[in-house]
Amino acid sequence: MNQATLDRQVGQALEGLRRAFADRHEASEVSAIGEACYETLRARARIPDFIPVLVYRYTREELIQAEREELHRAV
Repeated sequence: MNQATLDRQVGQALEGLRRAFADRHEASEVSAIGEACYETLRARARIPDFIPVLVYRYTREELIQAEREELHRAV
């Protein structure tokens, strides 16, 4: 997979998360988490084909974890 395709697929994954979490998280927060995850995975990955799926998954998990932590602080 070439870099342009990889960037496009990661961008699409993050756009989906920005829409899915729009009512609970700022788009900039989703982007920051996703881009950090992308950089980490891109530096380590031997097979880049799975990076978009992993960026989506790890970013989603971090957003959900942030919501859980906020709930615990509110209680």
